[in-house]
Amino acid sequence: MGEYETLHKSAISPHFGIHYFEDTTHYRELDLLTWLPELKNLGITWVNLLSEKGRAIPEGFIQGLVQAGISVNIRFTFTFKDAPSRSEIAPLLQSYAAWGVKTVQFFDRPNEKSSWNTSAWTDQDMIGKYLDTLLPFVALATQNGLQTILPPLQPGGSYWDTLFLRSMFQMLMERGEQNIFKHIILSAYTWTGKHSLNWGAGGPNQWPTARPYFSPPEVEDQRGFRIFDWYNEIMRSEIGFELPIVLYHCGIPADPTLFHPILFSEKELISCNQEIYNLLHPEITQDDITQIQPLPDNILACSFWILSSSESDSWRPQSWFEENGSRTALGKAMQEKVLASVTKTKRRPVFSASQAMPKSPSMVVSDCNHPLREYVLLPSYDWGIADFHLDAIRPYVKKHKPTIGFSLEEAKFACKVLLIGGEQTFPASYVNELQAAGCSVERISGDGTEIATILAER
Repeated sequence: MGEYETLHKSAISPHFGIHYFEDTTHYRELDLLTWLPELKNLGITWVNLLSEKGRAIPEGFIQGLVQAGISVNIRFTFTFKDAPSRSEIAPLLQSYAAWGVKTVQFFDRPNEKSSWNTSAWTDQDMIGKYLDTLLPFVALATQNGLQTILPPLQPGGSYWDTLFLRSMFQMLMERGEQNIFKHIILSAYTWTGKHSLNWGAGGPNQWPTARPYFSPPEVEDQRGFRIFDWYNEIMRSEIGFELPIVLYHCGIPADPTLFHPILFSEKELISCNQEIYNLLHPEITQDDITQIQPLPDNILACSFWILSSSESDSWRPQSWFEENGSRTALGKAMQEKVLASVTKTKRRPVFSASQAMPKSPSMVVSDCNHPLREYVLLPSYDWGIADFHLDAIRPYVKKHKPTIGFSLEEAKFACKVLLIGGEQTFPASYVNELQAAGCSVERISGDGTEIATILAER
């Protein structure tokens, strides 16, 4: 198994990831202009996007993320009851691969009864049916140069997740499917269950009395953040090495579709998210780490829940941003954590932590010792963002790839700041604050046509 083990070993830090909107209605060009600056300012290098099975996410949205150095993971979360044919999915995979996507996930929670028809769920060869359904999609993804992230299991679940996973690996070995290990990645939901992040650390070797479907209160099991310790032991036991693992839903206590805010205070939510951030960046946040066990080397990405959501979504209290782009208390706390880390180390934000990621021109180290090369500061009004401002700067953004945003405090981290608006929008005090922070400031005002004309000469 040595060749597979070598294939998946990585010396770089796990991706700092996040779940985008948990819908397929926020893929407009305006959405990209709104959210890409926030992703870059946070240092996000991995984004999970939901895709419909009959329609592709727009090319411009995906390529905007990819060109900014962000890895895009496409998630198809259809069930085994409504699985599409491969011919329906093939054109989507071909397009996604051409646009720079590297990973794709098919299905969700195969160990839950609700994911299956009754006859398939009660079949004695249920694991075999699972593989028979999944593997053709893996082969299709491989043909298009994509790696497949296996669908995450429900921790515990109708079919206990550790039993399901062990049986799946055993069957793959029995079938002689070892070659597939070159093309798949494991995933896991990391709900904390209101336990500490160390709950279940060490896996079954540390907690040998834990049993499927039943664990006494004093016995820790896999149903917590350290679920990957249990999955790693299964892989070492059954296939002889560890596949990379993508962590989903990081920072929350339970399934977000069932989670009620009263079960977890805002303070607890912030603390949990910041502790996980510390684990991702121990070289930056070493002083902030207490007794939390470090992450294993095979964690590929740690995806926090959730960037933003619609007002009607039940998980809105867990969002980092409101739908209009304003930060929630959690979002503010995470931005402060990132900026504090940057200031502490006097280096670029964690956007550059992964050596495998291409570097965005706006993040190049400059002589002024600021982490951002250029920041375009746009006005934000109570009623929203002016379309004519976005239209006016679009060619400039495409050409020069600056960071764009709406925050004076963020702009202070740039060598050069373009203020888009007159003194009524950005008074002289803004210029004074930016210059005091060491920024070079230029103001561009006028109507949309005048702003676009000035920028076109750059």
